[in-house]
Amino acid sequence: MPSPIVIVAGHFLEWRAYLPLANRLRAEPFNRQVWIAPIEPYHWWQSSGANFRPVIDVIAQCIETVAEQTGAPVTVIGHSAGGRLTRKFLGEDDYCGRHYAGHRFVTTLVCLGTPHHSSAPASSVSTRWANEHYPGAFFAPKIRYVSVISRYIRGNREGTLAERTAYALYESLLGAPGDVWGDGIVPEPCMALEGSEVIRLEGVYHLPVPLLTWYDDPKILPRWAMNI
Repeated sequence: MPSPIVIVAGHFLEWRAYLPLANRLRAEPFNRQVWIAPIEPYHWWQSSGANFRPVIDVIAQCIETVAEQTGAPVTVIGHSAGGRLTRKFLGEDDYCGRHYAGHRFVTTLVCLGTPHHSSAPASSVSTRWANEHYPGAFFAPKIRYVSVISRYIRGNREGTLAERTAYALYESLLGAPGDVWGDGIVPEPCMALEGSEVIRLEGVYHLPVPLLTWYDDPKILPRWAMNI
């Protein structure tokens, strides 16, 4: 029987933004049991680069409860920073006074556009901690790691407004010139977790916003979610 799914929100996003994705995964042809970690904006505001416990505690409570209720290990779909914070939850090392050891409850971690490498001030501390303590697909093969990557726009310092914006965002995360492909916010080189399975998509924007194609698009969703 397919594992239950828990969706984890990206940075400063709330759980309600993921209802369309959850509902599509519950319907044909997926027919999955799906929960969304109930992350609210104030959980993000209570967190910082050095301490994301307010968010990870919500993730932990949801995943552990689902695993207990269903009697099965969980597939986690972590969008953006949600994927990186779930990597911290999986580990046993002390994180700001708590030992999560979440690998006991998880069978698969799917990261949607997650920046696993970052030089940006807002995320570099958090990213560095995850990579130092749990580098790459740390708990494989016990846990299956999947990196879902999108090529939406290439950064161009001399291009259109969208291309210039992408360039600046990519440059911030890379700590290097941003003339690379990415999903509009995260550059492609930052999204592939070493040792993970990689699924490459085209035309998917980083954020779930109206009028732009996101990972829950009916034409896109089967390409990454059918076999998780």
